[in-house]
Amino acid sequence: MKTLYKFFLIAVLTINSSVLLSQNFNYTESFETANPFVNWTSNATYTINYFGPSTDRFVDGTKSLKMDITVNGNGTNECYYYWKLPLKVNLHGTLNFSTQVWMDQTTAASVKLGYYYGFPPTGLERLPTPSAVTTYNSWYTQSVVLSQDVLYHADYFAKTKMYSATRDDFGRELQFIALTIKAKGSNRFVFYIDKLEVSGTVLSSTDFTTTSTQAWSNYQLRVDADVATKRTSYNNLSPIPDTTNKIISSQGLVYYNNLKTAKTNMSNLLTTMDNSVYFAPAIMDSMNSLLGLYPTWYNLLQNEISNPGVDLQVFTFPATVYNRLDEKNQPGGLSNFDKLNVKACPGEAEPLTILLQAQKDVNNITLSWTNFVGSARTISSTALDISIAKVWYQAGLDEYKTSNKYAMQELLVKNDSLVKVDFTSGTNYLQVTNSSGIKSYIDISTPTAVFPTGVTIADSPTLLPFKVAAGRNKQLWLTFRVPAGTPAGIYTSQLTIKSGVNTVRTFPVEIEVYPFNLDESRVAYGIYYHGYLDNITDRPFYYSNKKDTQLRIELADMLEHGIKYPTCYQSLNNLDGDLQIRKQTGYPTDKFYTVSFSAGNPQTQSELDALKTQVNNWKTKLANNGFQDLHVYGIDEATGTTLTSQRLAWQAVHDAGAKLFVAGYQGMADVMGDLLDVGVILGSLNNAEAVKYHNYNHKIFSYSNPQVGYENPDIYRRNYGFSLIRSGYDGAMDYAYQKNYGSFWNDWDGAKYREQNFTYPVTNGVISTIQWEGFREAIDDARYLSTLLNLIDKIKSRGGNASTFEQFVNSINTGSDLDYLRQQIAQKIIEAGNAVPPPDGIAPTIVSANIVNPNSITLILSESVTNLSANNPLNYSITPGITVNAATLASDNKTVTLTTTQHQPYVTYKVLVDDVFDLAGNHISTTINSANYSFKSSVKVKAKIFLQGPYISGTMSTKLYSSSLIPKTQPYNVSPWNYKGSETVTTIPANVVDWILVELRSETSPSTVLKRKAAFIKADGSLVSLSGEAGLVFDTLLSGKYFVALKHRNHLPVMTAKAVYLSDTTSVYDFTKLNSAYGTDPMANLGSNIFGSYAGDSNANGIINQEDINLVANSIFKSGYKPTDIDLNKTINVLDYGKIKNSLSKTSQVP
Repeated sequence: MKTLYKFFLIAVLTINSSVLLSQNFNYTESFETANPFVNWTSNATYTINYFGPSTDRFVDGTKSLKMDITVNGNGTNECYYYWKLPLKVNLHGTLNFSTQVWMDQTTAASVKLGYYYGFPPTGLERLPTPSAVTTYNSWYTQSVVLSQDVLYHADYFAKTKMYSATRDDFGRELQFIALTIKAKGSNRFVFYIDKLEVSGTVLSSTDFTTTSTQAWSNYQLRVDADVATKRTSYNNLSPIPDTTNKIISSQGLVYYNNLKTAKTNMSNLLTTMDNSVYFAPAIMDSMNSLLGLYPTWYNLLQNEISNPGVDLQVFTFPATVYNRLDEKNQPGGLSNFDKLNVKACPGEAEPLTILLQAQKDVNNITLSWTNFVGSARTISSTALDISIAKVWYQAGLDEYKTSNKYAMQELLVKNDSLVKVDFTSGTNYLQVTNSSGIKSYIDISTPTAVFPTGVTIADSPTLLPFKVAAGRNKQLWLTFRVPAGTPAGIYTSQLTIKSGVNTVRTFPVEIEVYPFNLDESRVAYGIYYHGYLDNITDRPFYYSNKKDTQLRIELADMLEHGIKYPTCYQSLNNLDGDLQIRKQTGYPTDKFYTVSFSAGNPQTQSELDALKTQVNNWKTKLANNGFQDLHVYGIDEATGTTLTSQRLAWQAVHDAGAKLFVAGYQGMADVMGDLLDVGVILGSLNNAEAVKYHNYNHKIFSYSNPQVGYENPDIYRRNYGFSLIRSGYDGAMDYAYQKNYGSFWNDWDGAKYREQNFTYPVTNGVISTIQWEGFREAIDDARYLSTLLNLIDKIKSRGGNASTFEQFVNSINTGSDLDYLRQQIAQKIIEAGNAVPPPDGIAPTIVSANIVNPNSITLILSESVTNLSANNPLNYSITPGITVNAATLASDNKTVTLTTTQHQPYVTYKVLVDDVFDLAGNHISTTINSANYSFKSSVKVKAKIFLQGPYISGTMSTKLYSSSLIPKTQPYNVSPWNYKGSETVTTIPANVVDWILVELRSETSPSTVLKRKAAFIKADGSLVSLSGEAGLVFDTLLSGKYFVALKHRNHLPVMTAKAVYLSDTTSVYDFTKLNSAYGTDPMANLGSNIFGSYAGDSNANGIINQEDINLVANSIFKSGYKPTDIDLNKTINVLDYGKIKNSLSKTSQVP
């Protein structure tokens, strides 16, 4: 049986702050001598006609695995018949599966090769259904990245089976390959399997066991702490009120019985949690719900006892905590109050909510309030805006449509009658006005309902009188907008609720204004926004086509909620109008994200040139309107070969001076992180993913955590606020501000999804939602934490001790009460502001100046300086003869990058700084305000290449090295290379395969060789210098684009597919990937889409032909450092002959 099963130690990974050994893993099964599958289980009888190696057909070697089976079935019931190939390996790394299968269409419907996953030490296991075979009666390649596929299932278990778990709290492993047959009745199936490979990188078994065990232990400690907190909360609940000798209403009796049942149920839930190794999130959700509802029912019962017969009661509860209300149930955390209090910063909008509970019909309800009076000034009553959180029916609880109808609050309306709800039939009706001014209601909750044309929809600009029916309640949403510049203090208003002329209740409302302003968030907030300017098409209630007025309203609404970078779907021809509206609205112009076109995956040079032209046209249009930093979209949520097929396109976008962003899955950085400037990553936050992007100096945004469409303010606030910063993300870009799949207001007339809306369009306006306000709170949370982090930096920059505040930040629990957490942060901001050391009176100085590239230098200053002064290019001068075009201060506030005209090599320059100030206002030193530097030009080539001859499953043979046959002087000083370099070593570096010749060639003329050097190639394919250091330095060459060619003694030369940018900090160019080399068919496929240089050019004439075979034949059984030793194992034999046969007729593609 031809089976290769190998590990190779290759690297280190950092996971959860631990340094872990990673190793190559390779399992290859060609089914030459035996059948490795064993019986697993079945629920019906069968007959094996044949199951073993067969010469009928094959891909690799001379045989494949043939199965000829007759299954007997059990009537019309589907039965199963399973076998397994034992193969246990962890999936912490990048592990790929591929195999070749041959089936007819009938067989493919019943037979599948799957992957059985385990998640130690949970005991959970899963066999997902693999994708179906789609090519019949020929060999079909089935492949999957196991280490990515398993993440979906790990996330599933973490989300559904284990409270508070993430995929990183337990291990992930492949337990075996599963061969499954599912069929009804009697059937005969014949199929073939060949060349089954599992390869890639994994953790060492020791590290896997250690880390998964430790992670699980940490998880259990975390859950135990949460359970202990819940038990404390349970023990601290107020006792059930004594109702002895008290007359209470039937509703009061309901509250009393609810309290008794809640106590019993909470006790049982705590016992379940205590006795479980892990428990489902639903159990803790039930506990939290009861802990929230208990005080609600307690307060309602107390009111029934102390104030019986009150027609309308008024309560408050946390605004953004999730409570799905249907007008009859009550929210958790409901409480009585004497006054309402909101805490906010100048310029901030902050929500509160109240609930009106009616014992009988209460009509004509109005609210009025006075100005907010403080000791320093008065805030206008217009600072408070009140809406009704309208309950209506929706078609689901997530983004997917169902046929069910769920009552829930969502719309924030001023006119309660805008949407009329029939709670008996579960029907929503929307008020519209036709062209004659006649108002009517239309059905918006039936799949077949047709939305009329030519109508308008309008909410009231102010809160209209409304009704609360007997036994029902109504939530009111209060938004306080504190004017910018408001002095700190408490500002008080009186709010009065009336029913007709009768006062129901009057109570004070306080705005407590904090003594600080909020900084901008450290994380950027964008959103997918489909709206584009279209003054021609008449689609007033649609997610894309927007008239000028509507576009301005929606863009202003997003900006007011904290969104700075909505995407653009506008066409290039109409882009000017869109850009001008954005500028007039107040959007920043430093970055621009367009989804108007995709970079796609062009492959030909003409297609790539067309893409560059398109990018340049967009850049020109943006520049003409004052916008910078174009970000172009890739292929949305691409995976596998579709994802990697974009490499040429993404490089072309970079070559044209733009950047790439695209939505995708975790793990995308593993294959495209070097080219992806902003990964918009789907799903749960993962700090390890953030680290991957930051290692490339790129950014990671969060998306679909969840997507827009959940009527739940808490989930957006919790996942897109504090958590973003704590997880190391750089921003968020959720989908979408508005997206309708049928008519905008009807949740049932789309095919699969419900409408995904943060707002609903009306005529010349939008109606907000509770989830949109929750997202605003997420952004404000990020601003509070950013303000504290900035103060910490300021304290440290002035030599102060910020450790107390850093400890607080590190202790933040984003799963806790977010309102309380924000108040804690606000208090720390006040304390940190008082802890900032006073100005030191010491002027900043220049520490050093260093060349980055011919057109850029960096200055290091002695202390933090102001953005305004540091970013002014007029404050810098460079002699001799250099102009400073731009200056950019880094986030450390000490490093300034100057963009300049081109420097010349080996010239000493002097940079002089003036009018730059530190944070205390000290002017730059008049004596230490200059620095000298010089440009010692060089570029460094880093590359990875495999040679087909010595290649063996992810590595190369080092037999020449171990046999001490590699010469200590480079061998390319003879024809046809005629290289005159004097490279000589006293010791060959470890793990070297052979010498290799490296050429740098002109960007404009790839046949023109500019410089050559000899180097070594190691077993892992890496190019190293004579000392064994990674990469090869070429002196006196300027950073820029070059073609890189690699030549070997008996392999065809290869060259980069295009000119690549080289500097002294160049990243590795990987020749082992598809489409990485110049020309047509330039490299051999070594398996699993790994490529290498063709072997067999023993006379180095650029052609592999009969002449090379003859040379090997004449050298047969000789040994030594010979050009006819094709596999570089020191001995010439039939294996070398075979290597040449596999490459016959291949020619060099290097000009």
